[in-house]
Amino acid sequence: MKHSEIILNAILKNDQELSYFILDRNFFYVEMSESHRKRVRLIWGIEPKLNQSMLEVFKEYKGVVDLKNKLNRVLNEKEVITQIDARRVSGIDKIVFIETTWSPMIENDTVVGIVCIAEDLTESVTVKNNLLQHKTIFESFFNQNLDGSLIVLLDKPIVWNNQINKQEVIEEILDRHKVIRVNQAYLNQYGYHSDQILNRTAREIFRERIDEIKQFWLKILEDKQIIREVKQLRRNGEEFWVKSEYHIFYDDYGRVLGYFGSQQDITERIKMEEEFKRREASLMAMFEQAAVGMSYGPHTLLTNVNQKYCDIVGYTKDELKNMTYIDITHPEDVQKDVNYFTQLLSGEISTYTIEKRLIRKNKEIIWVNLTVSIVPQAHGEIYVLAVIEDINERKNAEIKMNYLNYHDQLTGCYNRRYYEESTPKLDKPSFYPLSLVMVDADGLKLVNDALGHLYGDQLLILIANCLKDTVSNKGDIYRIGGDEFVLALPNTSNEEAYKIIDSIHHNLKNLSVGDFNISVSCGCATKTSSTQFILDVFSEAEDSMYREKLLNSQNTIQKTLDHVINTLFSRSKFERSHASHVVHYCNLMADGLNYSLTDKELLLKAAYIHDIGKIGIDPKILEKKDKLNEFETKEMHRHSEIGYRILNSSNHFSDISMIVLAHHEKWDGTGYPKGLKRYEIPEFAQIIALAETYDILISKDSYKETMSRSDAFNELLNQSGKQFNPELVIQFVNIIGKSA
Repeated sequence: MKHSEIILNAILKNDQELSYFILDRNFFYVEMSESHRKRVRLIWGIEPKLNQSMLEVFKEYKGVVDLKNKLNRVLNEKEVITQIDARRVSGIDKIVFIETTWSPMIENDTVVGIVCIAEDLTESVTVKNNLLQHKTIFESFFNQNLDGSLIVLLDKPIVWNNQINKQEVIEEILDRHKVIRVNQAYLNQYGYHSDQILNRTAREIFRERIDEIKQFWLKILEDKQIIREVKQLRRNGEEFWVKSEYHIFYDDYGRVLGYFGSQQDITERIKMEEEFKRREASLMAMFEQAAVGMSYGPHTLLTNVNQKYCDIVGYTKDELKNMTYIDITHPEDVQKDVNYFTQLLSGEISTYTIEKRLIRKNKEIIWVNLTVSIVPQAHGEIYVLAVIEDINERKNAEIKMNYLNYHDQLTGCYNRRYYEESTPKLDKPSFYPLSLVMVDADGLKLVNDALGHLYGDQLLILIANCLKDTVSNKGDIYRIGGDEFVLALPNTSNEEAYKIIDSIHHNLKNLSVGDFNISVSCGCATKTSSTQFILDVFSEAEDSMYREKLLNSQNTIQKTLDHVINTLFSRSKFERSHASHVVHYCNLMADGLNYSLTDKELLLKAAYIHDIGKIGIDPKILEKKDKLNEFETKEMHRHSEIGYRILNSSNHFSDISMIVLAHHEKWDGTGYPKGLKRYEIPEFAQIIALAETYDILISKDSYKETMSRSDAFNELLNQSGKQFNPELVIQFVNIIGKSA
């Protein structure tokens, strides 16, 4: 026998609490101590023998599979396994606690067997459990403590380390958890009776919160203690808060015996804290979301500001923390603010309000209304509440009001009021020769009627900008009427003034609004001596402008109409061909009805431009191949009114304008725009309506299905008395049918 084995045998034989045995690789006993033999007989009622398989001895033991797995781990992985088990003594109600260590027996680096040493820990565990359960130790504590307290023991100690299956152990604990002691305060907290808690397992007590209890055990076993404030539920479902401490206690071998817990009901404290937080949050929300800028802090520092304050001054909160109100105040306003602030600190005044300028981060200067107050603090420090309101818009409005008193709001030119006030100042020899140029926008009414006043406004703005660019610093520009401007040109001869007029015409030549070219009529007069009255000079310039306008008006209107109709035709091939077809059919009707040359000329002119109002309709609607929706239809219906307004702007086309206005009226009164019926509709408009409808029915460019000529005639006849004059329908079918 080896020396180490002799020593081991001596130790084992002299320690009554230790026992041992040795197994070969097939798990047969090759040696065992007498104490092991007795312990197996005592606990399991089995007599182990040498040269007998240990697995055969314990074949009836429910843990034999786990035992075999442990033995294989020792043999194959050279693992040393230690475990503590609580065993009930066979035949009697007694539990013994055994700590067993399985070790590989190695010779020449080869595992030849297994050595097992077991120690009886029953006495030490029993002593500790008795101490923990001794009522007199904790009687006074439990009865008098106002905090809820409890002690939980496991029915046997457990080992908690990384070698075990922790989830399995937790599941076991839920069935071995016993509350052995609980005070009345704890029972009151949860609304339990003692018999609902004492000596019951965790599964029984917390069956509706079992996952929560699993997490509790896992945490306390890992951390050895839990200290927390947590919300709990009473048995009646009412919520309450506790501040709790739970501590694990162990036996001398480091095994877990149970835990001790103490918890204080802090529900009222939590409610007070939550109410305080709610009020504080409300105040902070009011502070942060205020519509005015607010700063609050010690003395002059901007340590705490709301977002509106940052928005007004353009700095972030972090940037403002290191700044004072002086840093962002306009230098010219600093002293005024400092004087008031000094009076505030000295107690002479309790608050003050001033208007002052601030300098934003981007160097922009803005006006604010400032109100400052002292807010006393309990510790004696001085806190200042400052409220700033952005009044920059109001200040700018005042400036704008002053501006509008003397300027035209649309064009930015000086207005008539300023012209009348400045004229006496200009009527001085130092400004002679003083030339006045009258400028009148051509076709403003036409643009307003055709495209709307927004386009008319754009026309005036373009003219005003052209005048400003042309005149530059040579004089001032005034808008004195809807479409009239005056240029006051000091130290400018009549010849020089006409050169400026030529430049104006040249600069406007290529400008347009919508599809309308821009032009103006101009007139000029010059004052060269004090003997001339300035009003006479103004009248002379105005007369000169009207002469030019009269000479050019008819030509201008005709050019404008030609331009409009050509623009419309250039947008749409259909509109060009449609106009040509309608003129052709109207020409046949005029000949067939024996119209005079004058009436025929009027009818054909109206036929050619009957859709001129479509210049004011969105091209996308005009070019749409599919059927128009409700909105698009309403838009399209506007074209007859637009055409009327365009043509009615000139007396030369007023007779045609009524025809164009009515060419979509219907015989039964269901047409547009006025709902005229029967003979209220001009005859020429009735003929154009027939020609237009016929062309649309047979046209390939229309969104409608193309018809044959005979089908189109039938459709016209079907609409006789509804859409069309019955007599004219028959005449149209006969006349146009014969021409085919």
